[in-house]
Amino acid sequence: MLIVMIGAIFIGIQISFTLLFLALTFGYFALGTVVFDLAYFQTIGMMKEELLAAVPLFIFMGFITEQAGLMERLFSALRMMLAPMRGSLYVVVILTSTVFAMATGIVGAAVTVLGIMAGPIMIKTALRREALGRRDHRAAARSAS
Repeated sequence: MLIVMIGAIFIGIQISFTLLFLALTFGYFALGTVVFDLAYFQTIGMMKEELLAAVPLFIFMGFITEQAGLMERLFSALRMMLAPMRGSLYVVVILTSTVFAMATGIVGAAVTVLGIMAGPIMIKTALRREALGRRDHRAAARSAS
């Protein structure tokens, strides 16, 4: 089963579909048609889970926060504050995402908020090598000679 999963992922099938089809296929071989009833009941039970309704709301909260400009201002302020430090862009992304991860409380929403927040700023800074903390070795060699 593990070999089939790794093979399916390496040929490009999405992980979610790979796990779903593997579970249903191997479950069918092990349990017969009962596996489809179990999958149906598990899906219905998951839809009754009230906690999962909070995930879209946390993502919406992150989106509203980004539209208000709070994340961009915090991100820019931290970036200006830590600009002399080598690798400051990475540190600022981690600090800002930590602040907003505490606000969201859900890992999936925090990752989504991080993508919404960090993407435009990194594009604006054009991901210069100096901003990332890396140096272009050719440019360093030219300036040294």
